[in-house]
Amino acid sequence: MTAALVAHRGLVIDTRQFDFSNFNVGGVMTSLTFAVFCFVGFESAATLAGETRNPGRNVPLAISTSVLATGFFFIAMAYLMVMGFDDDTRQIADSQSPLTELARRAGLSSLSVVLYLSALISSCACLLASLISALILRMSLAQFIKVLLTTCKHLSLSMLTIA
Repeated sequence: MTAALVAHRGLVIDTRQFDFSNFNVGGVMTSLTFAVFCFVGFESAATLAGETRNPGRNVPLAISTSVLATGFFFIAMAYLMVMGFDDDTRQIADSQSPLTELARRAGLSSLSVVLYLSALISSCACLLASLISALILRMSLAQFIKVLLTTCKHLSLSMLTIA
């Protein structure tokens, strides 16, 4: 859809998006919540450190690369979405389904089904990643408890021999 929007409007610099005369701190604070939640989950790479080779190099690289890539992606998509709505952010806010509206404006109304299916698949992928992280955490906790119980057993035997 982004390619269709660029083909429809052309790859131009939308100067109205860089006009800060109507800057509103309330609008920034409202969108800041969404921006923070867009980055939830990148730290899950740290829980997989034990599953990778050279975790001291690969985990920080994975985390920083994912933050930069998703940050660039979200900025580019927000820029193109506002451009697709002819810089009228009120229409985006008032729309019941902004992506469907954007597809209609680009002349690709049938693409809205694909967009919703993609969102569903993405949600399932997020659920799966969260479950994997939780299972790895549970496995680590079980190993810790096993070591703790073994240590306590040895300590109690040592205490009995001292007494």
